[in-house]
Amino acid sequence: MAPGGLATILSHKHSDNAAQRFGGLAPTLAYVPMPLLLATALLWGPRGGAIATLLGCLLIIHRTAAGAGPFNVIEGFPGEAVVEVQGFVIVWALVMLLGRALSEGRRTALEEARAWRLRYARTLQAVGVASVEYDAVTGRATWSEGAAALLGDTIRDVNSVDEWLDHIDATDRGLVQATWSAVARGDAPDSVQEYAVTLPGSGRLHVHERLAGIRGADGKVEQVAALLRRAGADPRMSDPGVFLIHGLGGTEYDLGSMHKRLKRAGFVTHSLTLPGHGTQPEDLCGVRAEDWLEAVRAKYREIIDQHETLHVMGMCMGALLAVETVKREQHTRGRLVALAPPVYIDGWATPWYRGLRPLLYRIPGVPNRMKVEEEEPFGIKNEQLREIVKAKFARGENFHYQWVPLACIREVDRLRGYVRKGLQRMLVLEDSYHMVCVDNDRELVARNVVEFFEASVGTSLGMAGAERDDARMTPDQVTGLLAAARADLEQGDLAALYARGKGDFAWFQPGANRTSGVYRGDRGLARLREWADAGLAFTAFGAPVLNTGMAVVPATLRSGTLASQGVLAFALRDGKLLEGRWFPDEVALEDAYFGGTPALQGPSPAEKAFEAAAALLKTLRQAPDHDTLLSLYALYKQGSAGDASGDRPGMMDMVGRAKYDAWAARRGLPREQAMRDYVALVNQLKAAETQSA
Repeated sequence: MAPGGLATILSHKHSDNAAQRFGGLAPTLAYVPMPLLLATALLWGPRGGAIATLLGCLLIIHRTAAGAGPFNVIEGFPGEAVVEVQGFVIVWALVMLLGRALSEGRRTALEEARAWRLRYARTLQAVGVASVEYDAVTGRATWSEGAAALLGDTIRDVNSVDEWLDHIDATDRGLVQATWSAVARGDAPDSVQEYAVTLPGSGRLHVHERLAGIRGADGKVEQVAALLRRAGADPRMSDPGVFLIHGLGGTEYDLGSMHKRLKRAGFVTHSLTLPGHGTQPEDLCGVRAEDWLEAVRAKYREIIDQHETLHVMGMCMGALLAVETVKREQHTRGRLVALAPPVYIDGWATPWYRGLRPLLYRIPGVPNRMKVEEEEPFGIKNEQLREIVKAKFARGENFHYQWVPLACIREVDRLRGYVRKGLQRMLVLEDSYHMVCVDNDRELVARNVVEFFEASVGTSLGMAGAERDDARMTPDQVTGLLAAARADLEQGDLAALYARGKGDFAWFQPGANRTSGVYRGDRGLARLREWADAGLAFTAFGAPVLNTGMAVVPATLRSGTLASQGVLAFALRDGKLLEGRWFPDEVALEDAYFGGTPALQGPSPAEKAFEAAAALLKTLRQAPDHDTLLSLYALYKQGSAGDASGDRPGMMDMVGRAKYDAWAARRGLPREQAMRDYVALVNQLKAAETQSA
């Protein structure tokens, strides 16, 4: 560039020589700003490019107004072509920016459409529904991704409505074809029908189908959409049902043993996995409250006609979904239970910055990128249970997400806005945090739920006859007996526990392992102690629940490295224990730890011989001498009850003291050996009597 040209640009002086003025300014504007504007448009997108173009136009206008712009030229000037090129470049840039803006809008619309279809597919898959779209003219079929899970992998080979009709039972085929044709022609807006279909690899299925016509701009039906789900043989079950909904980031494990308790009480339980759950936390990005609510409502509509009575119950966010579902569906066939609904967010573990959430929601990109991590106390007050959950997180078990995106908290806040009215019944839990189905008050929760559904608490524990009231035991007596039994179990003193029971007190140990079985009476105690004395104890007791003739308390069974969470149940009467039962939440966990095969039910061959010898002893015509009687007594007690227990009789009871000393002298002798020695001694006495005769 000539020095004069540079001086012209910097000083803004008007020159009478147009050639000199244009020669200094036009090339700069033609070859410097425009490529930069184009590059900006490509890198910054439509907004940045538009701003850059606006700045360039303002620069041109400013230079022209100062008498030095490229358009301030005379007709026929030699540099006029350069000015025209620059004008074309500006037009080109504007056209390109307009195209970029249109393409960006189209891309955004496509992404939103794909996200909507993904949420729709997740919702259908979560509630066990398959979708298919038919071309109304050609009949070509397009199945959803989740169709194979419901109808089998061979459904992918069904490419048209005619091929689908070929699989339908002959008795239903004509009606189904006529219904489809009516919807495709537009004669019927939609239709609902049930029929049987046979598919290779899946067998004969009974399906429920809903058809609807999709019209184009001309008003004609272009596609026929169908939703299919499996239909039960009996559309309405007499057994009552319970629909359970888990919480944010969780699974059905949020509800602890509630499924098992309700099934034992005679209910049919239903559940679902909410969209974005059961996989990885990243899948929650883009899921909205409406997606969860629609999935729950779809599942509700699927099962409501299967029961005369259907109760709805939710935990945490699931409680909010349960409340909103029964409101919108106008549920009248059962009751609603909301467990720990986060209508209000408080508690000592709640972060101080929770009030800033609405501000963070509005910052682009933050809701999907910011992680809200699950930290101690994990919503659990019981410290030992908290350690178990912490260990599961450390092992990477996928029972609950370790974090959720902030966007999910925003959606929960939206749900909270829907649910602001009080429920008909509220129970305050004094000894639990948020995860009430697994914390200290879990038995109190289970009992209230079962009673609220008007079912038997005892039956939910499998304890037949436990509902009989015992007016001879006051609440204080029941509490005192339960506290003593709890202390015995905490110390692992099973002999003391049996001493608090009636003579035929029985301990029920579930599962399919070497510890499983029914341990009744003194002999049951002896068999129980063979494996239980090796460090078995119960800890982490929760709040006890007292009912008619029954007491229930959450606890954790510990033996070595085993920590098995569950519920203890006792039947009580006349100030004594009738039976005790252990209900672990995970029986398989104890089976894997203890191993072996279940103990034989009924007497073993050694026990039968032992009983026969006791009966034979009574046939002796002459009583044995004093020392032999003491030996027989000691061997019988050791064989039936194991090592001596209880206090030694006082000095005034000389006979009792001698018996106790003889029994205690055989401490450590195995039961089987004691039974064999007893049988041998009795046979020896009988043989001696026979010879003398």
